[in-house]
Amino acid sequence: MSAPRDPERIFDEQVATRYRLYSGLFLGLPYDLLQRVGRLLPVFAEHCRKSLQQKLSPTEIVRRFFADNPLLGDVPPNDALFLFLQMVERQIVLFDALEESSFAPMHDPAGPGSVSQVLDEILRDNRSAELAEILDQTATRIVLTAHPTQFYPDTVQYIIQDLRAALHRNDPAEVERLLLQLGKTRFSNPERPSPIDEARSVLRPLEEVFYDVLPKTVARMLVVAHGREHMPRQLPRWPNLQIGFWPGGDRDGNPFVTAQVTLEVARLLKERVIGRHYAAATALSRRLTFASVHARMLTLLDRLRLTWLTAADPQRSASTTAAGAPPLGSAQELQGELLELRQIIMRDHQRLFLDELDDLILKVHLFGFHFASIDLRQSSDVFMQTLQEIVAQVGHALPLPSCERDLVAQAHRSQDLHFGLLEGLLEKEWPPLPDLAEHLSPLAHDTLAVLRLVPAIQASNGELALHRVVISHTRGPEDVLVVLLLARLAGMAPADGRLDIVPLFESIDDLERSHHIMARLFAAPIYRTVLDRRRQRQIVMVGFSDGTKDGGYLAANWSILRAKRRLTTLGRTQGIRMVFFDGRGGPPARGGGNTHRFYRSRDANVEQWETQLTIQGQTISSNFGTSDMAIFHVEQLFTANLENLLSPVHAEDPPAEFLPLLAELSGCSLSAYRELRDDPSLLDFLNRASPLPLFDHLTFASRPVSRGAGTSLDLDHLRAIPFVATWSVLKLQIPGFYGLGTALEQVSRSGRAPELQRLYQQSLFFRTLLDNAAMSLVKSRFDITAHWENDRELGPLWIKIRDEASRVEANILRISRQPWLLANDPAIRASIRLREEIVFPLLVIVHDAFTRYNEHCQRGDANTPAAVCARQMAIKGIAAVINATRNAA
Repeated sequence: MSAPRDPERIFDEQVATRYRLYSGLFLGLPYDLLQRVGRLLPVFAEHCRKSLQQKLSPTEIVRRFFADNPLLGDVPPNDALFLFLQMVERQIVLFDALEESSFAPMHDPAGPGSVSQVLDEILRDNRSAELAEILDQTATRIVLTAHPTQFYPDTVQYIIQDLRAALHRNDPAEVERLLLQLGKTRFSNPERPSPIDEARSVLRPLEEVFYDVLPKTVARMLVVAHGREHMPRQLPRWPNLQIGFWPGGDRDGNPFVTAQVTLEVARLLKERVIGRHYAAATALSRRLTFASVHARMLTLLDRLRLTWLTAADPQRSASTTAAGAPPLGSAQELQGELLELRQIIMRDHQRLFLDELDDLILKVHLFGFHFASIDLRQSSDVFMQTLQEIVAQVGHALPLPSCERDLVAQAHRSQDLHFGLLEGLLEKEWPPLPDLAEHLSPLAHDTLAVLRLVPAIQASNGELALHRVVISHTRGPEDVLVVLLLARLAGMAPADGRLDIVPLFESIDDLERSHHIMARLFAAPIYRTVLDRRRQRQIVMVGFSDGTKDGGYLAANWSILRAKRRLTTLGRTQGIRMVFFDGRGGPPARGGGNTHRFYRSRDANVEQWETQLTIQGQTISSNFGTSDMAIFHVEQLFTANLENLLSPVHAEDPPAEFLPLLAELSGCSLSAYRELRDDPSLLDFLNRASPLPLFDHLTFASRPVSRGAGTSLDLDHLRAIPFVATWSVLKLQIPGFYGLGTALEQVSRSGRAPELQRLYQQSLFFRTLLDNAAMSLVKSRFDITAHWENDRELGPLWIKIRDEASRVEANILRISRQPWLLANDPAIRASIRLREEIVFPLLVIVHDAFTRYNEHCQRGDANTPAAVCARQMAIKGIAAVINATRNAA
């Protein structure tokens, strides 16, 4: 029996010690001024540490450093600071690569949550038949988004990939060469990427990791469920593991995502996946060389090649190949050909190379001709505006009385429309719409145009290619009927069943109303027609990011759990299976943290047949960047479903006796958070003392920072990502903890501290909530901004945030009975601490830079050379800080 793993010791040996050895290579690299300036980085870091103890501002710290170091007299301070910044930036990359290359030693591939462990238990208990039944119904969908929490351009990503491999081989000579390459490579995009650029970037993990990893995970499960011989003919109709794709489909607040972009991304996905199928089939053809198989395999390969070429160039003639074989019409046709080959091999050739053939069969099953499912996402306001414009322009040609046209035209939001009116409109026979390009606004025309693309993309790539419309800011059942009506006008009747309509509930109020909204929809015969064609499944998305921005960390998480429970009860009483799609980000403030624990904490009151979640930017590379990491995280997500269904441990989590306590905690936390959010000095703080004014200058994504068109700062329209990222750069992670301390302290002072301790012990939901808040606290530090304490206008707000952090820490330690935060996750704590040590001098540089830039803006001289230099330094530093603040979970 092997000794138990010690993650903290392994981290120290594999990451911390090796980092200190390899980081010394930086000083031997031929950077400009490195010998004179670079060696002063540790001196600068120590100067910053001592100065912050005196509560000096970053700007004063930087000024004094250059005044006290005459050796830098002929080196402009900005040049030295840029060099410091570049060195820290590359040290972060080195640290990331070391952590990723050490992933396998630090994680047991057969440990808790692994497929191996689950299958061992199934075989031990002789439950294969039960597993087979569950696999026909359960699924996990990992949705890759273009949300910009990863700032490295592709050139740097490829270097990181090679650096990771060199570190894994422990090849110092190659590591040194790659570090030199990093020193000569830009770490930022010269201009914003287009949505197509973003799609190509997110495609990389699809091609390099997921294409090979997902079939291995599914195969192991299906073999145990059905047996090796029957497995390929027992594939569920819908894949157990699916990849979703938001680049090219998520147009909420992004005017650069158009119908043409969506069409091009769908074509790109088809081209890439068929290219992967063709490469796999080519390798397979070198093995299937025996009689009655080889000729068929070559013909199939020829057809697949033509299909690939046609996908790459849709204008290409796709009639026949030189041998007269037509291209493949669908993934189902390719699958059928492969299954026939398998039958011949089983019958005549002693199952030779059957594993290789089954691997390709599973790849076609999982990825089809679509590779990943594009989601269309748009705001409910835009859908309503589109309907109003259509009615205003061609209402006279539609079967609408003038009174109904007036009601549609005068409604400010969809909820202003009578639900019954929309039902009636959907039941009417609608004539084909005329060409409205000259009559509609560009946004409305594009909204209708992209819906018109759905049948064509499904015909080309398969139904899974594009079958969901996500409605941001869903506030009433009318929002869903408006989208159905637009789909009807685009040529898709509700009874066609081409689309899943996915309401997205984000704000605290919308989450509280969600079950009422869905109940009204389920009572509508026209909507039940849609559900009849969609397997009686209703997908509901919940937004952790915007929920946290609206109501704070605890209230958002509690509101989401309450909404899921109520919706589950509603669905079960109506005979509808609810599927919850979680809009999660990387940090705990946006639903991140330890995601695996979150999904294992689901109880019987929350429908758990399927897991769907978004994976964003930095988390894509940090959790799924290599095969080892992807296998681990995919298995952890997939087996959470199976374990909850096969062996439900949490019949009710949190237990019913604690529900009033959690409701009280949530209400108190919500009040405390909203008091901060609505404090007038908060906007002043973000304008004067934060990097938020600079986010519009970042070139990391195509999406604008705010949904609104105004120039003034507005928290309602500000996106959750820049909101959370701003606090991350400030090292005040308030979205991940604020309000929690006040709530816990209020309950404790009423004599119920033992009750909180019992809740922590008995509820994985509550324990995960506090553990993830602890992660936010460990990533926070108040010395960087302590100079604001005595500011007459902003000081009270800063003190309020600091005191709340102290309350959270004290109460978590008391409730969890840990000696320090994250004592139960020592490797994660060690990782965060070392990251903070690396990034520390960079924080001072960034805070100095954005403070100077903000002061220039307030004086009205934002375009002077000094302001431009400060802006450039701040932008570069912001990206580096956020890249360094990735999750260690």
